[in-house]
Formats: sequence, C-alpha cells, structure tokens
Amino acid sequence: MRNFALVFVLSGVFATTARAVATISFDQLQVGEDVLNYYNGGFGNMGSGPGPSAGVIFSPGWIAGPPDTYGTPGGKSAAISGTAIVNVPAGWFGPTSFYYLGGPLTVNFYSQQNGLGSLLGTLNSPEESNFFATGLSIPLFQSAVFLAPNGDRIDALTNGAFVVPEPGTVQLLLLAAGFSRLIALRLKTRVCRGTRSSAGPGDRRGRGLSTYDHKLLKYATSAFISSAGRSSDCIPPAIILGVGDLSRWMR
Repeated sequence: MRNFALVFVLSGVFATTARAVATISFDQLQVGEDVLNYYNGGFGNMGSGPGPSAGVIFSPGWIAGPPDTYGTPGGKSAAISGTAIVNVPAGWFGPTSFYYLGGPLTVNFYSQQNGLGSLLGTLNSPEESNFFATGLSIPLFQSAVFLAPNGDRIDALTNGAFVVPEPGTVQLLLLAAGFSRLIALRLKTRVCRGTRSSAGPGDRRGRGLSTYDHKLLKYATSAFISSAGRSSDCIPPAIILGVGDLSRWMR
C-alpha cells in the first residue's frame, strides 16, 4: 500500500513529462576525482571511465566525494567552489533540477557553451544545511554556470523532471498531501477557505512553524493543488495544523 501511494504521488504530482529523464549522480567516480568528461563518454582526472555518453561536460572543479543526498554508503555528490560550469553541447530544456547543500547558490543558464550567448534564466537558492531540492523549467540551453562563493555540494543533477524534496521529508509530504485530498473529497468544499498561503512563522495560522517547516509547507501545498486538480492561493488547514508537529516527529 505504501509503495502504491509513493508511485501515485510521484507520478501524479512531481512527474512533469513523458520524455526521457537524465540524472547524473557522481557515484561512479572515485573520491576526490574531478568529473571532467566522464559523462560524455570520457574519463575523470583519476582515470575512471569511460563513462556513459550522456553528452554532459563538466569544467574543472567538480570534485566527487561523500556524502550523497540519500546517505548511501559509498554514495557521492560533487563539491564546487567559485565558478563551475556544466556544458551540454546538444542542449537540455524543460525541467532542470538537483539537490544542493552549502552556501547561497546562483545558477545562470545560457544559450551557448561556457556561459556565452543569451542568458535564458537564473536560479537563486539560499544557504542550506541539509541537501535541498531546487530547480526550474528552462528553454533550450547549452551551459549552466554555477556560482558558489562559499562552496556547495551538488547531487542528482537532473533534466526532464523536478527532483522531489529531500528524501528525508518525502513521507511527510505524502501524508500531508493525502490527508488534504481526503478532506477535500469528504467535505466537497474548498478546504483552504479563509487560510492564505502568505501565513508566516509569526502569523496566527502558521504559529509554531519553523523556516524548515514552511519549506515543507510549500511543497505540500503544491502537492495538494495538483492532486485536487485546481489552482489556489491558499494552504489547506490540515497542512498548516499538522506540518510542524509531523516534521518534528519525523526528525
């Protein structure tokens, strides 16, 4: 039953397109290895390879090493600092996402390789002390320039889908989205009437929620809106009342 619920939510809420999804995990490289051309059918700087022909080329400075997003023994992410570039000569487009951990991060997407051509979009993400999901939908681009002045770790670099919120909170989101959907069906009314999505940590309706909880609230609300099949600018009361206690219970 739990597996069915997971498949339902991931396919109904987070899936965005039927086309192939490309994901780069960095797990196949050695600890301390610079990725370089490994994901373009080439080699890392320590000789790992030949890697898969994914058509993705990394500038020097993407260094594989633990931990990964999932806490898997032997799992790896890529450490970056300063400016780090990903080139995709054939181009990527649509949902582009990844997990990151570390300082504030800016990613600029360009129409040509090595940060040349037109700027197509910018992704700004705040400092995170745990791996956190981020991404955007973007027109066809050939390079992504990562600006990490304080250093970051990147994992599960994905094109063709949005990565779900960090794996440690997926159970919470499933519960919140499912509970809200049940209430909507039961009452046959607009569940979130009178409760605005702007409720913050100091708002009476969001009382007791930390910044972390409000991030979960954002994802849970999106899940509710998608599952309910309608647009809304408010947050289901069930999520507001329960997300703080549930997230603390899961930690």
